[in-house]
Amino acid sequence: MGQREVAKEIWDFLLSRGWTKESVAGILGNIQSESSFNPDIWSNDGGYGLVQWTPGSKLINWCNEKGMNYKTVNAQCQRIQYEMENGIQWFSNPQRPDLSYISFKDFTKLTDIKKAAEYFIAYYEHPANPNQPARATQAQYWYDQFKNQANTTSQGGIEMQALITVGQGNKKGVSWFDGQKRHNLPHTDCATILNEIYHKNTGKYMPNIDLSGDKEAWLVRLDQAINAGS
Repeated sequence: MGQREVAKEIWDFLLSRGWTKESVAGILGNIQSESSFNPDIWSNDGGYGLVQWTPGSKLINWCNEKGMNYKTVNAQCQRIQYEMENGIQWFSNPQRPDLSYISFKDFTKLTDIKKAAEYFIAYYEHPANPNQPARATQAQYWYDQFKNQANTTSQGGIEMQALITVGQGNKKGVSWFDGQKRHNLPHTDCATILNEIYHKNTGKYMPNIDLSGDKEAWLVRLDQAINAGS
């Protein structure tokens, strides 16, 4: 995957866990500098992965225990989420006394992109030089790239993925709305598999929306169903 695809996967994953867009942008601005969005990269000092876990065994051993492939973006996002939930890898950097302490969980609620980038480098990455304004600039860039795009898992509490019943009679079937477009499914078993994958990733099941009827009518009902979730 290219940088944009990796960044979007991180964006979607963390937003689906309730992080603000600004806090995720702050992480993305840092990942740009740490690894250039390459999840399978080592540094000379033994750091590894998107955020350069040092030593790399912090990530690798944890993923192995969980039966996950540590080289994947999803596994590394899960590790970041785990660290946030348990307050791991997050401590004050005395070189930035201007940044008053907030918890990792508080970080996920930030609504200032520049502050988010600054907090993540100082409290999470803690390099020798925490004053790197380029990371805030990069954070703003990624925020502008994704702020208006549909999240393929969720966005602002609105469920953006759905299983859709379409057609009538013998032509009735189930399709999948991925947040941006609708995909025809060859068999209802495909819908079941997609729903199970979605459940494993989010802890929730996709809504089932009956949009049988003419195309214009089901497009209107789809829009209404999505907006009703806000």
